[in-house]
Amino acid sequence: MKHYDSRSTINYRHNSQPRFVRKKYFRDGAFVPTLLGRDILSQQHVFVLDSTLYRYDHGVYKPDGEVKLKELATILLGDEYKQARVE
Repeated sequence: MKHYDSRSTINYRHNSQPRFVRKKYFRDGAFVPTLLGRDILSQQHVFVLDSTLYRYDHGVYKPDGEVKLKELATILLGDEYKQARVE
């Protein structure tokens, strides 16, 4: 499993991740947000303080967790991306 690098450029249209990997977020054809969330949290350390989501990046917690985790979710979902699935 790749570790998310917050410095990388995100290309939403050309995701090289195999389609079968993305299907792991679905059960009986239905999207299961918990499965995506667990995968994200296994790759990115986060915490919440005063309603702000912080993410760990190279030794520092940064207050851009919400944006970066949505970007990561978009990458992981690939062709299965829908805005409602990452909100």
